[in-house]
Amino acid sequence: MQIRTRITFYFIALTASLLLFSFFLIYSISLKERKREFESQLRNKSITSADLLLKVSAIDSLLLKVIDKNKKDVYDFENISIYDENKKEIYTNNDMIHFETIFKNLEAVFYQIKTNNEYNSKIKSTIIVGQNYKYKGNNYFLLASAQDTIGTNNLNELRDNLIYIYICILSFIGIIGWMFSRQILKPINNIIDQVNFLKLKKLNTR
Repeated sequence: MQIRTRITFYFIALTASLLLFSFFLIYSISLKERKREFESQLRNKSITSADLLLKVSAIDSLLLKVIDKNKKDVYDFENISIYDENKKEIYTNNDMIHFETIFKNLEAVFYQIKTNNEYNSKIKSTIIVGQNYKYKGNNYFLLASAQDTIGTNNLNELRDNLIYIYICILSFIGIIGWMFSRQILKPINNIIDQVNFLKLKKLNTR
């Protein structure tokens, strides 16, 4: 391998490693922040449902279910359930999904919520959150789950864009590295050219 090629290779390898680490960090932070934001939105939606069901006397579980289903911000496979202090379900906005079938041991989930005041989990592509809710001295358990389809699509698009940018930058760096290595080796090449053209009568040339 020629010296110029080797210098160019090392230059590209170093820059590519730093760039890959930076892009991986960007994607990881974006993934973490999106998950945290989505979990917060699920918690807020479950609190809103509990406020309407327990604090507004004119709203019962049937009316609340109609309200929830007609909201514009309903997530894919969304399920918000409210349980009383006896772990009995008093409301759910999705009759097709039940947490009793999702969790093998729902009692363990309630115990964790009661102990830590919250619960976080992810089963395949479904994010699940839980929390305590107190009203008039009574303790309720709120569970909410949904799939963040929009967030997943945005993250996939971000990943594809980062890959495309990474390839473009590496191609550009390869050209710059080849030109840069030429400038580095220029003084050495000049010396080699002078040595090749030295004649015996000019051995004293510096």
